[in-house]
Amino acid sequence: METTKTTPTGKPLRPAPPIDFHGAAIVRENGEEIPITEAMIQRALTQLIRDWEVAYGPEIPSTKK
Repeated sequence: METTKTTPTGKPLRPAPPIDFHGAAIVRENGEEIPITEAMIQRALTQLIRDWEVAYGPEIPSTKK
């Protein structure tokens, strides 16, 4: 026999709706949300690769000793 869960006031609990989250955002101090796009991520990774190559050259250094 299945029992129905209730709130402290006796009302039946309804299941929570599924979370519909498909992205991320930068939240500024004023609460403004700026969605993070694939283009933003691509630019950041491209810059990271450039910075790496300036610092270390185009080859990945070996971690073996």
